[in-house]
Amino acid sequence: EWMLIGEGFDATKTDTLVIAHPQSFDVPRYRLSVVDRGGVRVAEQQLDLTYQPVTEAPTIAWLEPRSRSAAANHIQAGESIRVHWRVSDRPPQANLVFEQVLPGGEVINVELPRENEWVPAFAEGVVQPQFPGKGNDVVLRLRVVDTLTGATLTQLDSIVPVYNPDLHYPRIESFTITPERPLPGETVTLSWSVSNGQRIFLTQKGLIFPGSMECKNGYAIDQAYEYLPAEGSINVTMPTDSDIGGVRLQLIADPAFVPNWDCVSYNQGQVIYMSLQDGYFEPR
Repeated sequence: EWMLIGEGFDATKTDTLVIAHPQSFDVPRYRLSVVDRGGVRVAEQQLDLTYQPVTEAPTIAWLEPRSRSAAANHIQAGESIRVHWRVSDRPPQANLVFEQVLPGGEVINVELPRENEWVPAFAEGVVQPQFPGKGNDVVLRLRVVDTLTGATLTQLDSIVPVYNPDLHYPRIESFTITPERPLPGETVTLSWSVSNGQRIFLTQKGLIFPGSMECKNGYAIDQAYEYLPAEGSINVTMPTDSDIGGVRLQLIADPAFVPNWDCVSYNQGQVIYMSLQDGYFEPR
């Protein structure tokens, strides 16, 4: 469709306008028309603009659900999930494809029907995932695809936690470390038990005093152990760096937690907090 951006111009004129993306795989196209008193075009000329060559590879900044999680019964009923995304340096002939990676590795398309095949690089919309099965989360995938060759230019996966609304909120019953006074470089065993646990994470952070909190009200962690059982144990190694003054081990049991490890809130879960004293890590 043509959109009017101005009228009533002089016969000879120079003007400036902001280039609008055609929201398609075509180049921006403009038309200058001469119309009679009845509004009928008696002459016209079109101008096609060309895109500059793409020098940077496309990147996906994010693909995230608008809600922190999705209820299992809602997914089973076929309800859609609203997501938002951002793609940088997208080539003009590239398009975005939204898919779901099922637990067995099968990849299916989760897009809803739409009139325009072209998808904006920075927007939000809805997808309709398939229920991944009990105990599994929805794994969404965004691919940037060259429409001329079908090649995938880049892709990014994002997890949408699926929780059981019939279960009560989880409670951490125990979280212990053995031995209780480890040496730097020593392997320790972390054990835990969580009632009503649906999604268990464990994070590790070596502390440098002062200034261990690199982000507001939280920590940029060194290591994350994801999707652990509600009751179990794991072996980890104490840090040995000379500038490390302590270690922070955090157990997170949140049914709706999305693992974004850039900054973990200090009150997200139970913590084993230890400082290095006389050659040992001492509980604090």
